Amino acid sequence: RTVADVAVAVAAMNARRRPGQRPLRVFHRTFAVRPNQAEVTDDPVARLTAEVEAATAAGFEEVIVECNFDPRLTDPDRWLAVPETYLPLLDAVAPDAA
Repeated sequence: RTVADVAVAVAAMNARRRPGQRPLRVFHRTFAVRPNQAEVTDDPVARLTAEVEAATAAGFEEVIVECNFDPRLTDPDRWLAVPETYLPLLDAVAPDAA
């Protein structure tokens, strides 16, 4: 589901909670490349950066980025490059921390 869809659903659920209950915590899971996607057809970093920004603005507590289905990750060196590749996502969460 999109960040917007999840935010709407969570807002509706929070509106139905009893007074004094804490709001629901949202842990949003997304994919660099969707399962069963044979090839990469977009720029995952740009797409995920926008998604992380939206999730942060919506007040989501955490965003989990799943990289396991990326068909480009074919050897250990490519896996070792994953953290650096997706480093811009951290800037989307806390742009002033850099």
